[in-house]
Amino acid sequence: MTEDELRQKIRQNDIDYNAALEKYEYKQAISILRKKQANYEQLKRLLISYDEDFYNQLIGNVHSNIVLLEKHVNPNYSENNKTHKRKHRSGKHNKRGGKSSKNRKQ
Repeated sequence: MTEDELRQKIRQNDIDYNAALEKYEYKQAISILRKKQANYEQLKRLLISYDEDFYNQLIGNVHSNIVLLEKHVNPNYSENNKTHKRKHRSGKHNKRGGKSSKNRKQ
């Protein structure tokens, strides 16, 4: 696949993505963004001399949009699935020690 074909696919993804958002089809929008992310990955491999900072910015934008939509669909969504559990557990660990973390730091 050529660079132009990949860029065309990415443009088409943008159109499909906006259409999905207009219809409030968030799960479809997420899947389109994931395809777009995969196309960017392909484009990255294809281009020999690319600007890495610009590429990372593009991927970062796509990733943050995926996270925002996932949170919209599922309020408990976390990029790192452990975070949600850790928040609940931390209280227990402090109580087990018998002293609060403030006392330990002094």
